[in-house]
Amino acid sequence: MQIILRNKISIENALEGMTLSDSIDGVAYKCSMKLSEAKAIQDLKIKKADTVQIIDKLYGANKDETIFNGIVWGRNKNHKTDTLDLTLKERNVYIESSEDEYVFKESTLDDRIRQIAKDWNIPIGNIPKTGIKLEKCVEKGKLQDMIRKFIKETVKKGGKMYVLRMENKLNLYEIGSNKIVYDLESIMEDATDVNSLEGAVTSVKVLGKSKNEKSKTPVIGTYKKNDKVFGTLQKIKQDDKIKNVKDAKKAAEAMFSDGEDMIKFSGVIDISTIRAGDKVKFYGVEYYVIDVTHSIEPHRKMTLNAGSKQYVKGKFFNE
Repeated sequence: MQIILRNKISIENALEGMTLSDSIDGVAYKCSMKLSEAKAIQDLKIKKADTVQIIDKLYGANKDETIFNGIVWGRNKNHKTDTLDLTLKERNVYIESSEDEYVFKESTLDDRIRQIAKDWNIPIGNIPKTGIKLEKCVEKGKLQDMIRKFIKETVKKGGKMYVLRMENKLNLYEIGSNKIVYDLESIMEDATDVNSLEGAVTSVKVLGKSKNEKSKTPVIGTYKKNDKVFGTLQKIKQDDKIKNVKDAKKAAEAMFSDGEDMIKFSGVIDISTIRAGDKVKFYGVEYYVIDVTHSIEPHRKMTLNAGSKQYVKGKFFNE
């Protein structure tokens, strides 16, 4: 493993501990790093906003892969132990932490990400055409919250699920689109299947716009799925953007859920390239990573939570 400070200085020899953590409902990939602060590290005077790149071997192959590329977000020096604790975040932390105001015309998710990236001088990488027109709107607040809202609206209208990542450039990935899908059973330390009706939705009543406070809200439609299997567990959906039966059906489809269907997994080996939103397999069943923590030092191991596609959709991509 290599840890490169300011694009040129190797500091991995000072490493005492490191974890990387990622979640499907977050934006910035986070790294916590502990360094022994010998004189050589002191002389570097590591400071906020310094760049840090972490390079590791691809699991099962003798090939280097950049697993983290970001900045020093915070530093804490312990004078008693002569150690330096660093909090590192990928550069899309600026999207996560910054606020702005936008007036969007009817446009797609990828159009809006490109517009925000251009305004904020963020280099654009892989931003695929999402193909779903979103309603015109005025948005004010954190950029991350805006983009998450647009991703959810895309899913609600029948589009795909996406995660935003910042490597060297800003990229938008469909969940489960990773080329290498790892089978986890061979590295299992412990695993628990979690399966319950908690959060299940088998019926969705979609309401229209109320004419006044005294009249009952009109019902566009009530849609059901698996209610004969699990019973009726109903939610109400009301959104001014839903104009017709077609929109109502798509909104209901995005809300249906069979409840919890996930695994809690820990591995004796760390696969450092696994990210939130990636597809993995466990005894032949496909799951999608909800969150993952890579413990690199002092001992390599990995913990993650992963769910079925339907569970992830209902839990994290439904407004």
